[in-house]
This record gives sequence, C-alpha cells and structure tokens, in this order.
Amino acid sequence: MSSVAELQATSPVPESSLAWGEQQIVRNVSSPALLAFPAAPEGNTGISVVIAPGGGFRFLAIDQEGTEVARWLNARGINAFVLKYRLQPTPRSDLLFKAGLIWMFAGAAINAWRSDDQLPDRPFSPIQTKAISDGLKAIAWVRENAEQWNLRVDSIGMLGFSAGGAVASGVAKQGRGAERADFVALLYAVPAAGEVPDNAAPLFIVTADDDPVVPASWSQALHEQWLAAGRESTLIRYPEGGHGFGLKQQGIAADQWIARFHEWLMR
Repeated sequence: MSSVAELQATSPVPESSLAWGEQQIVRNVSSPALLAFPAAPEGNTGISVVIAPGGGFRFLAIDQEGTEVARWLNARGINAFVLKYRLQPTPRSDLLFKAGLIWMFAGAAINAWRSDDQLPDRPFSPIQTKAISDGLKAIAWVRENAEQWNLRVDSIGMLGFSAGGAVASGVAKQGRGAERADFVALLYAVPAAGEVPDNAAPLFIVTADDDPVVPASWSQALHEQWLAAGRESTLIRYPEGGHGFGLKQQGIAADQWIARFHEWLMR
C-alpha cells in the first residue's frame, strides 16, 4: 500500500488513527490522499475503483470499508484506490471524540425515523462540498495516471459507503470530463442532492431495510430518480443487514453484496 496522491487543505488538529474494536479508523483528515492497491499485472482487468469509506464525515472506516474491500477487489484483478477525503475536525481527546460519535449516531437514527421516502434535498454542508471535491479530483487523478498503472481510462468508477456514498453520489451528479466516474456503487449511502446529469454513470445501489441510520427509502428514491432520467440503475434491498456492515460476514443474504457487485462490474 502506498500514498500516491496528495491534494490540499489544513486543519488545527493532526490526522490520527484509532482502534475501534478490531478495526482501525482515521480522523481529522485535512490533506486528502489516495492509497493505491494495484492489481497484479498478470491478472489486471484494467478496471479501477476509487473507494470512499464511511464515517459520518467525522472519521473514515479505513479498514472495513476501505483496505479490506480494496484487497478483495485486487484478488479479482481490479485496481483499487482508497480515498481519504477531508473530514470535519474532531477533538484531540479520544474520549471526547467517542462521546461526540454517540450523539451523532443518535441524531442520525432519530432523523432516519422521522424521514419520509423522498431524497434529502438539503444543501451541502461545507465539509460535504470539500469531500465531494476530493472525490472528483481522485477520479481525475486516476484517469490522468492510467498509463502508469495500466488502467482502462473508460473503466474508472467509485464505490462509497454511508457518508462515503454521499461523496460518490455527489461525484455521480457533478462529475464532468476527466472527473466523471464511469460507474458508481453505493452502500447504505446518504444520497447527494441534485439533478441527474444527461450522461449519468450507471449506479449499483445496496441497502438494508433494517438500517437504523440511513433509510432504505433514500436508496429507493435515488434509484427511481436515475430510472426516471433514462439512466441505468441496479438496486438491491436486503431485508436485514443494518448499517455499516462492509465485508462483515453475518450469515445473511447481505453478505453476498460484494459478489453481486463484482458480477455487475464484470458484465
């Protein structure tokens, strides 16, 4: 794993990692970067996926929704780039940080319970705008460096989880020219507001009906928005899975989402 791209930003609190159960998370990202996971040359399909982990714009689930997914894709000849996009600054104290997360997720659950079936139409917050900008620049960077990595310039897409799904869906709606993703996959994602562009990339959307944080109805509404615009979208709604499952094996149908994504990608 190597850092291959640095963008720009500043923050008074330094970036740090933190053990979260058996996983590592990263917080206070102020200098966006890509972590490259190139496929082995002998099996390289030329397909590339920029992965945006979730974490409510407060942290990145860098293992469960980043490096683990990248290695799974690598084993199947797919190049992966884990995006560390800019985050909302959080306290230096791990204790205060964890306390803040409890309030954040409690608020998200209340908002999900109160929500209707419509797509969120709130304007982007400053940090969301920055994170989407990081996603757009990441797609452009991979495309500009495709020859170095033996990548296909017409097969560069994005996979976003939760808040990372807001980044990826923002890329799907805003990307133009070199910043346009060729495909976008969204896992229990918070959809970005905005209209569907004329050349919108195909979507692959996964959600769980029992997600207590991000309503499955939001994924359904985004899927229908894409279809209404005459663009391609595939939606998989699992009856159970909750939120933030990543590659975690729970003995349920949602465990197979990444195999389904791989099938869709290789079709």
